[in-house]
Amino acid sequence: MIAGLLPIFNSFNLSVLSYYYDRDNKRHFDVKRVDNKIICISNNGAESIGTKKKVKISEINIYFNNYTISSAEQSIICLLSVSDYIKINLIGDKSGGYTTSNKYFKLSDKYGLEIPIGYMGTKTKVFKKGVK
Repeated sequence: MIAGLLPIFNSFNLSVLSYYYDRDNKRHFDVKRVDNKIICISNNGAESIGTKKKVKISEINIYFNNYTISSAEQSIICLLSVSDYIKINLIGDKSGGYTTSNKYFKLSDKYGLEIPIGYMGTKTKVFKKGVK
């Protein structure tokens, strides 16, 4: 989902799109852009190939409600990271609140465990109970 937004992110000189904050409120990289890839560090190191295209946008309206959860919330948080460059309008009710960053641990050939390790956020704000 986030890789589809690369034409917007490529229009700005940003490498980190969102962070996660651990229990000690220490900030860690969560979603980064490296060349033409989006890397979700906390989600099993998954990489999404994107595009080098750029677009000119001056304003984005984001519509959401309590059914907006997980990766959609992370996409909203990543878009908020460019709010210094373009106007971001948040329209709707509070999102679902699935804003934890998770880490996957492989236990055996058949099993694994995914646990929350922190909350998503921008460089200035943590979203512990969703986006408002």
